[in-house]
Amino acid sequence: MKTALTATMMAFLIIPTAFAQSSHLKLGDCTCRFQGADFQEGQMVCARISGKEVTLQCDRVLNNTSWKTIQDGCDQQNLS
Repeated sequence: MKTALTATMMAFLIIPTAFAQSSHLKLGDCTCRFQGADFQEGQMVCARISGKEVTLQCDRVLNNTSWKTIQDGCDQQNLS
């Protein structure tokens, strides 16, 4: 019984480490999509929503990328 418990505990320590080292789980690989283009986290775009321009920033929400409204209007020098 003690051996089975030890083996189970080792599996909980080893398996997450293997997943963390996997190349498809890198945090930097996530992008947001806008008008057919990919944008890295932190990049901003100007979008027209409900007839008004807003500045959106690519952000991560609950381990998924999403566009977050930064401000009404667009400051062209800060956009990607």
